[in-house]
Amino acid sequence: MGNPFVHIELSTSDLAAAKRFYRSLFDWKLEDMTMEGGTYTTVSVGKGTGGGMQAKMSPDQPTGWMPYVQVDDVKRSLGKARRLGAEVVFDFADMGSIGTIGILRDPTGAMLGLWAAPKKPSVTRRAKSAGKKAAGKTARTAKKATVKATRTAGTVAVKATKKVGKVAGKVARGTSRAAATAKKTVGKARRR
Repeated sequence: MGNPFVHIELSTSDLAAAKRFYRSLFDWKLEDMTMEGGTYTTVSVGKGTGGGMQAKMSPDQPTGWMPYVQVDDVKRSLGKARRLGAEVVFDFADMGSIGTIGILRDPTGAMLGLWAAPKKPSVTRRAKSAGKKAAGKTARTAKKATVKATRTAGTVAVKATKKVGKVAGKVARGTSRAAATAKKTVGKARRR
């Protein structure tokens, strides 16, 4: 079933007194977060819908709890609510990783918050991103393999050159010895 209540928020003229009262009354975990407009206190209840508490944004704002309902698209839902006779009190606001919110007053005067989860990248975007990561990893792996192969080939070439040099040296020494031996043999043969 769609559109559940997902968050309940208290706006109050005395946040400290409200926190003392609700902390004593219920088994709630309250945690303060410093935000641009002041302190926001999250309410964790364990299993079930949690909420938050904050000081009123303006003196004429009533003290009270306001529920938030989950929607797919806050802008579209606010537009639909407006067409159905609601007043948009707080227009669409992107809260980053928290999602998007908006607040309306229904035709009977009741306040209601709307919330939408942050948009996840499309499957195509996620696939492209994964492809780019894989391609980058493959390219890095290929580069490392090329460098390693080049080093290995270089090492092999150096070793081969050394070996060829040794063999050539032996051959040259052998040839020199053979020539010297031949010279001696020829010299001995002439003397006879």
